[in-house]
Amino acid sequence: MVNATRTGKEAIAWGNTVHKGYVGLCLRFVRHAFGVGNLYPTATKSWEMAKKKHKTSDPMSIPAGVPVHIYVPNLPAGHVALSVGNGKMRSNLSWKGTVETVDIAWYVGLKRGSKLLGWTEDLNG
Repeated sequence: MVNATRTGKEAIAWGNTVHKGYVGLCLRFVRHAFGVGNLYPTATKSWEMAKKKHKTSDPMSIPAGVPVHIYVPNLPAGHVALSVGNGKMRSNLSWKGTVETVDIAWYVGLKRGSKLLGWTEDLNG
């Protein structure tokens, strides 16, 4: 679904091989997963420029192999991760210095005021 050098399935397979790093670099992690270049400086800008937004508050409705965007208060860069389906995502957890598969709802619940924005079919607009 994402204009990329890797399919969603391939992006997940690649993402599952990464366990450390990407501290503060969620968009870079997702771009690397799909094998796409750098276009926008932040996850927020990537979401704003996406042409094919699928807004949702239901993590279970997000298909595997797509970027999932989350609004986080006081984090102007926002957050993006790689959906692996079934309400889960592969995400960098900057405070731990790890990349893990976590429940989307858990991540959204970490900080009061966070909000699941949805998913996109186009990471770089």
